Amino acid sequence: MPQIPDIFVPMWRRLASGLLLPSSIAGEARGLASHTLYLPPDLRPPAQAVAILDQLPSSADQVFARPNERELDLEPSTLEYLAGEAAGIPFEPAMLAIARLAAANWHIPLDREAQLALADDFFDGASIVERLRLWVNREDGRVVFSEQQFFVVQRLLIEYAYDGVIADGMSEDEFTRLKQLIVGAATIVDASHFDLEQAAAVGDEMLAYVIQNGAYHSRRNMLNAFARANSLFLEYARARVADGGLPLDEWVAEDFTLSLDEQFAAGHALQVVARANDDHAEPGQRSLVEPDALRTTAFRDRMNDVCGVLAASRGWYREAFAGAESLTSIAWETPPFMQRPFLELSSGQLALISPRSIITWLSDGFYYRLLEAAQRRNRPERKMSLAYTEFVGELLEEWALAVVRSAYPGERLPGGGRVFGEQPYGNNLLTPDVAIDLGTDLVLIEVRSGYLNRRLRVSGDVDDFNRDLDRVVLRKVRQLGDRIGDLLSGRAVMPDVDIALVERVWPILVTADITQTEPLHDLIEAALPEIYGDWRVQSLLVCDPEDLELLIGMVEGGSSLTDILNRRQNGRFARLELKRWVLEDPASPGEQRPSYALERWGRVTTAVRDVLQLEE
Repeated sequence: MPQIPDIFVPMWRRLASGLLLPSSIAGEARGLASHTLYLPPDLRPPAQAVAILDQLPSSADQVFARPNERELDLEPSTLEYLAGEAAGIPFEPAMLAIARLAAANWHIPLDREAQLALADDFFDGASIVERLRLWVNREDGRVVFSEQQFFVVQRLLIEYAYDGVIADGMSEDEFTRLKQLIVGAATIVDASHFDLEQAAAVGDEMLAYVIQNGAYHSRRNMLNAFARANSLFLEYARARVADGGLPLDEWVAEDFTLSLDEQFAAGHALQVVARANDDHAEPGQRSLVEPDALRTTAFRDRMNDVCGVLAASRGWYREAFAGAESLTSIAWETPPFMQRPFLELSSGQLALISPRSIITWLSDGFYYRLLEAAQRRNRPERKMSLAYTEFVGELLEEWALAVVRSAYPGERLPGGGRVFGEQPYGNNLLTPDVAIDLGTDLVLIEVRSGYLNRRLRVSGDVDDFNRDLDRVVLRKVRQLGDRIGDLLSGRAVMPDVDIALVERVWPILVTADITQTEPLHDLIEAALPEIYGDWRVQSLLVCDPEDLELLIGMVEGGSSLTDILNRRQNGRFARLELKRWVLEDPASPGEQRPSYALERWGRVTTAVRDVLQLEE
């Protein structure tokens, strides 16, 4: 009897990522980014003649444009027209075709030649391919497809396609309509921010849009994301139950058909069978999962339970998207696809909506599923959802402390890399979540759990952006500043740390994954409290949990953390993503694997195999 394949997840792969914008706005977004080298005023040497051999790094390098119909010299489609076209397309065959196209494109998001080959194959050499070829080759920074187009097509099919079954396939006319939907979907996305384009796309509006777009297209290291979710919601959460932590396993047992361990195992098994992360699979080999796909596992008689958390019918998606039929919602609303990554077909087969769907389900999805469980338990006397978010914040702080200690293990002498958790002082105050005593250097890390608000991810609204920026960045920046001030003044102390001997304080904020650009950096810098101007306080590093793992990996590789921070914070990439400095700057030690993440991933794969109980 055939076996389920071994778990296949790239052990250390950072997929290329960028902002995928319509070309009408891409130029404006690039214009927001300054190509000048940023240095603090006190470090700037006198002006003198230099030779510029190459363009300095800029967030503009992350901006990629994809075409709409107008730019291909085609008549722009309206939402009403595309809805009419979708009504003439059979639902199941079309959803599978788009799912496979999205899966193939996932592995070549910025490879224009590979995308052109994919387009030539899918469009069967139609004249549109030559239009795409001419447009994309006209200048650098252009791609053929963005995954957003495919999500938009899937939304239209869910709402308007007729109930055709997978076995019936599509006629030539129906397939032609589907191709029209793909090309027209880009026009729909562009129409959703028409006012931004008309307003010349400058200032706060463009910055909010860039953050919205970055959140939509962001890609992270899958190994780290899966292992982190497992550590937080299984390992750390369970260890806290005896001390009053929230009973997450009890919630899951009451609300879901699979336990947390079973969710990890079933999700990984299905993403393998669907070949979601297989770089070499052909489009026709992707996405479709047979009803008996898990027949050699412990889930052989529990596919209904598996589908109860991982899959959904067309009707479920319709209900989940109900009330989100505006142009903006159709262009940007995707959470239901992340909540249930597989579509149930009438044949009993499953179709993976998109690789992003299953990757999100296996990582951030655990946070959101448990948040929904907490919301169901809200009572007038206790808002359980608030207790849950606070609990997750504590878990993330515990995780960050463990990650840092993995690079500075064992008992150490003062100044030799001792790592402290938060220390109580004053009137119920706490020092930063993590501190590293490096003698004349003191590294202070504040950790903030959470994600960008769903409203911002859909609307791109400036007010939503400002509220979210304050919530996930500026409040914690102010708090970290207060704690730094208390340490420097002696109101707060670290064990055996003589603050008078500390020459440099390195502040780090670990928070939500936010696309960092020069305008965002400057906005944060302008909002810094006065304490950040103290001569001992170095430039603030704002990063996300994956960035912290990158830093620790480089330290484990033999680099000094303060040397890393000094080179990055005072170099050409100071106002850009930390990941870009790591991957692109020769002054960086380069990307290295943190042992903590690798060890945790090893635990995950062992646990998954134990749950699956694979037959030999």
